[in-house]
Amino acid sequence: MSVYAKKIFSLFLLLLCHLSCTKCEEYISWISKTEVHIVNGLPDNTWWLVFRCQSKDVDLGYQKLLVGQEYYWKFRVNLFGTTLFFCHFYWGDKDKVFDVFKASTHFPDCSPVDEDIPRCYWLVKDDGFYFSNKMGDPADSFDWEKFGLLKT
Repeated sequence: MSVYAKKIFSLFLLLLCHLSCTKCEEYISWISKTEVHIVNGLPDNTWWLVFRCQSKDVDLGYQKLLVGQEYYWKFRVNLFGTTLFFCHFYWGDKDKVFDVFKASTHFPDCSPVDEDIPRCYWLVKDDGFYFSNKMGDPADSFDWEKFGLLKT
């Protein structure tokens, strides 16, 4: 195959891949976005809850929440099921980093309760982090100091 033919073939493949990806996006746009919520459940008259959440491709920046406030973001789980968001939390002299959403672990647990939108909630308290798919009903909890589950 000549150099010219290889270039034309390469351009054709590139165009085909682009069109395929565009069509794929149209076909999967019906898939609902997942929401991850961070809720400040720390004691009154306390430091701000400061955190930074990110994935491989997205950095949500630093966020600050007063007691009772909530922050959330939406995203679609990728086709490979490898979507991952982690956060670094700061409160006073404490800090903790962990995965707040890992598709293989959290997606099934974030299944919709009353609506079509999968939601994950992280309630941050002075003794740790509480995970659930709806407010007020934690499924798991993690300590500020140690890695691992709190005893509930």
